Amino acid sequence: MRTLSATLLAAQQAASVSPLAKITLTHGVVQIVLGTSLILSIKHTEDPYTHKAEAVLGNSGSVFTGSDYKGWQAVIGYGAVTSSGDEYSDCVPLWVVHQELYSARGKLVCRLLMSGIPDMLAEDRASGAYIPADTDVKTVKDIIREILGDTEVTMLACFNHCQPYDIVFDSEDALIDTYQPKDGFRIYMNGSRLSALKRLLDYTQCVMRFGGDGNVHILKPTTSGVVCDYEYSLASGHTFFSKAYCNSLVIPNYGIAKSHPNDSPQCSGYASDSESISAFREMRYQKYARLASDAQAVTIATALLAKFQLEAQKGGAGVPMNCGAELFDYVNVTDERESDYRVGNIGSLTRKYSSDKYTMDFSFGGWLSVRALLSHLEVLSDIGLDFYRLGVKNLYAERIQAGDIAVDELSAICADIGTITAGLIEGVTFRIYGDKLEVYKSDGVTLRGYLEGIIGGVALR
Repeated sequence: MRTLSATLLAAQQAASVSPLAKITLTHGVVQIVLGTSLILSIKHTEDPYTHKAEAVLGNSGSVFTGSDYKGWQAVIGYGAVTSSGDEYSDCVPLWVVHQELYSARGKLVCRLLMSGIPDMLAEDRASGAYIPADTDVKTVKDIIREILGDTEVTMLACFNHCQPYDIVFDSEDALIDTYQPKDGFRIYMNGSRLSALKRLLDYTQCVMRFGGDGNVHILKPTTSGVVCDYEYSLASGHTFFSKAYCNSLVIPNYGIAKSHPNDSPQCSGYASDSESISAFREMRYQKYARLASDAQAVTIATALLAKFQLEAQKGGAGVPMNCGAELFDYVNVTDERESDYRVGNIGSLTRKYSSDKYTMDFSFGGWLSVRALLSHLEVLSDIGLDFYRLGVKNLYAERIQAGDIAVDELSAICADIGTITAGLIEGVTFRIYGDKLEVYKSDGVTLRGYLEGIIGGVALR
């Protein structure tokens, strides 16, 4: 949770609050601050992988008619009138991606749609491939810093055309600065920067949170214990309007990390949620990784399971605005009506402001719901989708690049071949006779007659 002054903290917990909101628009050295006199409404959502906001501004007198704010940075601040005056807490920076002017009888408004840092990272695409060697010694932390272009590191070449971001490591687990993914982690041309970061963090128990300072914060969220980042209660302090509690199964509840089939040494390890397995049954999730030992496999499997356990937290609350609330905050909601409480990590935030009123809704967990969407796609599509292993009847490609190609089930190569780049083709023998390259399976049966061309020349035909 962002740090609030004692006076702002007291004001937002008071029985009567005088709410404030502002939007600071910045482009280069030009800065414009929009206050409550111009802001009609704001709807502002923060999820782990997307930040969106819509602001409706009063345009009477054509205040915004001649203005173009597309591409401007927008920082939304929420606050209150305190004993020390007007105070605000700024949220994560956004950028204006759409501006609309609307005119009707008795109504002139300007609507701004804004997107945040994770949305920009999702649109940052790799200009080439990043394929480390199997001897690479960079840790997850090293690669994260290079992808984001952190201070004092050399940005990965495939992303050096993108906006750099500084990183703050608020807290770390045992894996982020020790585990070396080697060639088990790759980025291909046009790959998403956000996706690459998420895949790296999936090896750890750490998460990524974007701060009001404009930096990317990496932390291992607090998920248990009696000390919380913030508390809501009907009896005292910050009250709440409504609360929902869901007791959910952890699915998957059994995580396995194991070596790729051709790796040496072969290692594996697992972690399980005994409570969910006892209540239901075992539901497995497997992940290949470059592993140095069985102990390291157990640690990665534990990290996998921790993310599923975090996501399985369900429930939420509607509360008066908490100006400093952030994603992954560990919060407690005590409900004296039910003589019950709910503790968990915030997985989604929605803030609403209108006509000098503001509220906030938050939910626990639920931020890995896209994984369920992919599972539904696999089941409901005509041919099925498997994003780890792709199976097709006919493959037409201009260029194929692969680390390993197994040919046990390969019946024929029927194409004009431009370039084949392969680290290893199992069970295949190459023989050169003059200007002919013959490719055989190990049993001596020709896999593909021969490819004509000049070996060592410009190209094969």
